[in-house]
Amino acid sequence: MKVLRTVVTSMLLVIAFDVALAAQQFSGTLRGTVQDSTGAIVQGAEVSVVDIATNDVHTIVTDQTGSYVVPQLKPGFYRIIVKKPGFKTPTLDQVK
Repeated sequence: MKVLRTVVTSMLLVIAFDVALAAQQFSGTLRGTVQDSTGAIVQGAEVSVVDIATNDVHTIVTDQTGSYVVPQLKPGFYRIIVKKPGFKTPTLDQVK
């Protein structure tokens, strides 16, 4: 009976480990600061992060320090677009 219990316990551990691996997700966080051509911070700029493969868009507004954070991004290539009235609209392509 002890051998069977050990085998069943080992099988349960393998199944639990397999489920844990399947549940893992890989993601990243994009952080940045928006500055104008003189190096001054740009508050309130709209930053859009577009997944090039799926066209999913994450949009956030820069804070009082010109910073932004976009968490939980799937691995892939992204396009970053920054908009602010009175400024040109820069675009960065193929950000990985």
